[in-house]
Amino acid sequence: MIRPEFFIDTLGSYGIDFFAGVPDSLLKNFCAVLSARLDSRHNIVAANEGGAVGLAAGHYLATGRPACVYMQNSGEGNAVNPLASLMDGDVYGLPALLVIGWRGEPGVKDEPQHAKQGKITLSLLDCLGIPYSVLSDDESVASAQVADALAVINAGGVYALVVRKGTFSAPEAVPAAEPSAADQPSAAADVPELSRESAIQAVAAALGPQDIVVSTTGMISRELFEYRASAGMGHGHDFLTVGSMGHASQIALGIALERPDRRVCCFDGDGAVLMHMGSMAIVGQSGASNYVHIVFNNGAHDSVGGQPTVGLAVDLCAVARAVGYRSAVRVSTAAELRSALPELLSGASAGDAADSVAGSGAGSVAGSGAGPSAGSGALSGPAADYSAGSGSEGPAAASAGSSVSSVAGPDSEGSAAASAGSSAGPSADSVAGPGSEGSAAASTGSSAGSSASSVAGPAFLEIVVRKGNRPDLGRPNTTPVQNRDAFMDFLKA
Repeated sequence: MIRPEFFIDTLGSYGIDFFAGVPDSLLKNFCAVLSARLDSRHNIVAANEGGAVGLAAGHYLATGRPACVYMQNSGEGNAVNPLASLMDGDVYGLPALLVIGWRGEPGVKDEPQHAKQGKITLSLLDCLGIPYSVLSDDESVASAQVADALAVINAGGVYALVVRKGTFSAPEAVPAAEPSAADQPSAAADVPELSRESAIQAVAAALGPQDIVVSTTGMISRELFEYRASAGMGHGHDFLTVGSMGHASQIALGIALERPDRRVCCFDGDGAVLMHMGSMAIVGQSGASNYVHIVFNNGAHDSVGGQPTVGLAVDLCAVARAVGYRSAVRVSTAAELRSALPELLSGASAGDAADSVAGSGAGSVAGSGAGPSAGSGALSGPAADYSAGSGSEGPAAASAGSSVSSVAGPDSEGSAAASAGSSAGPSADSVAGPGSEGSAAASTGSSAGSSASSVAGPAFLEIVVRKGNRPDLGRPNTTPVQNRDAFMDFLKA
């Protein structure tokens, strides 16, 4: 094995001090040392691999020095466009070093989603005209390979070092880099109450027998699979998207549009959402009232080593609201989740979404100046408070003390919203929290004495959860093809 510190120091001796990429489990030790040594201006965990190539291009244009772009080999697909149409010598001729984790290497046991990518990793580089070598686990040989790579890079080219499993040793003890202002934790970065697994179980348990789930790659699909197995249930309800990170929301939308009689839930992660955030705009503008987008946000790429994302620093509910989701709710405690689920799910049932708390003409969330919220775990920080959309009339969204903030859409009128079953009177499970003084929201045409209208989809729920998973967490014991067939049978039911 080679020491990641040695490898990074060797790159530094050639003037490479800027890194950008998407983490990979084979590069976990390399990424850990980058995180420990470098601040967020010199090591950027990009939204996707194409973006990382763009960062490297910008760095070179500004400094004249090449950058290092790291990725799993599945990320080659995201990087092909800028590699071929930006970096290539037939276009701008911008140099960079690629460090690529070789998942699914032929002859090495790996997950099924890596099989095809492993077979074509080297041939894809050949197709792009990018010279490469498979990084040696001998430091003297690796040093010579870096020198060869820099000869190509200094001539204006791109060079790839392909990394096999077990190439990097565990990191040595190193002091952490001094945090920059961008690295400073916010209130949202406090350790959350909920584990991701418990949140997944709570949501899955609340679903109906005909509800459809599309879950994103990584731990979310694994934890959902284990929940179904522990409950003695089949797995046909769930499409476990073991690969194609960032595309689960579009798979779910494709289903929702063709099966408007069935509720479709996308179980997503913050890293996946960030990777292809533009997909949220397509969901938001789809008009799919049977669609529920649930993001389990732990601010980390948990499946490949826990490297940070910017998920907790981004107001995902505001993004959802801006692109057209009819409602957006953020929760961070078990009590908040219990309160939010009934309305969220009842509102995303099949059929038209004419009556919506968050839709045009519906009431907005309990206003600023609302009474004290329900106890512990109340949201705080910039991502906690969601005001009514532009043009709204009446009080804005709840203050930082509110336990959950549901979002009103553009041009909404009126004041406070409440969870399912709440009325103009007090409710223990009100989304705005006990003691809120704003009036309860009602859907268009509903009376003050009736229950508040359910929230219609496309609906968005962000659940803030802890990093990490059980060390004994299993993996699906069905193949992707078996999952596909069982799922398609369920869709026909």
